[in-house]
Amino acid sequence: MKKFIFLIFAFITLSIFAQSGIELNFTPVAGEYFNIFYPLYLNPDEPEKQPEIFSATLTNDTDETIFYYLKFWMSWRGNDLLPEGCKITPVNEELAPHPSVNSSVTITNRDIITNATGNFDVECEVDDILSNNTEFEDLLLQTGRFPDGEYLFKLQAFDSNTDEELTEAKTVTITVTTPSPISLITPGNPLGMEPSEIFDLYPNFVWYSNLAEYTIKIFELNEQTGNVQTDEDIENLAPYFERQVSTTSFTYPTDAPPLEDGNVYAWQVSANIVSPLNPKEEVYKSKVYSFKVSSGEETNPDDLLLINFLRQLNADNSEEVINLINNGFSVKNLRFKDSEISAEDLANILLRIANGEIRFKSLIIE
Repeated sequence: MKKFIFLIFAFITLSIFAQSGIELNFTPVAGEYFNIFYPLYLNPDEPEKQPEIFSATLTNDTDETIFYYLKFWMSWRGNDLLPEGCKITPVNEELAPHPSVNSSVTITNRDIITNATGNFDVECEVDDILSNNTEFEDLLLQTGRFPDGEYLFKLQAFDSNTDEELTEAKTVTITVTTPSPISLITPGNPLGMEPSEIFDLYPNFVWYSNLAEYTIKIFELNEQTGNVQTDEDIENLAPYFERQVSTTSFTYPTDAPPLEDGNVYAWQVSANIVSPLNPKEEVYKSKVYSFKVSSGEETNPDDLLLINFLRQLNADNSEEVINLINNGFSVKNLRFKDSEISAEDLANILLRIANGEIRFKSLIIE
């Protein structure tokens, strides 16, 4: 008996949705992840400067005329910016029967904010969004940008005669993340310093940033490249190796042009900054670091890692330790926060300093 009741219930549910015949498609247009999102993108006084962030199409697949209105909601970091929803009434409330030309209608963010087409009456304004969350408003005024976080837009169609739901609520989510500078961690030293020595022909390149896609370029510095002295000089060279990556570390691959023992190389990381108006509005670039490939036979590999770490740390006593190592002293052990660590752990410490997880206090020599 229980099986029989379940089967009937499932059949009735499917029948209801099949008979409704009203479909709402709600999709992002400009993308789902942005580094820059200005209030200008939602400025009702300048609709021509608004990018299409999302678009929705309501379609009537039935043989009856449908009378409808829409409701729109918006939230930021889970906080409702339009808690009651915004009612959007079409000037022409009719959706003609299928397959008439007028059996579907499309609405975008431009229509909601500016009524750009004149086809809708919108019962809310941009100020309504700001007035519902003081934190959102304060951050917006401080930075001149939409604050970081996840933005959820929700849209649903209702019957204008009965207020009953015509469709399920559909959502579009975009995420805004303010870009951080690209900081190289290892290997190498900034231009103007002696290239740090590395003993690995397939080194691991590590940097810090919060962007999504990066381009890493490696340049070979030799007699043919001339006297390069600035980052711009390096950038004008043809890359020895180039690759697009989606992480903040990259191990030099075995199928790439080999790094030669005794040669000096430079490397740089760049990334495109994404906005709704232009996916490649701006390019962020790191400083250029240089390093020299060494066999490591004459210098202890751990000492090379420590020297590179100390130069990038730029702390008091750093030069004293470097001079001691260069004059034949060896390091018995390294301690960090009362625990013994290996030389390989130093790159991770630099990364944590760069991203603000830890703050350097002092360097002690015993």
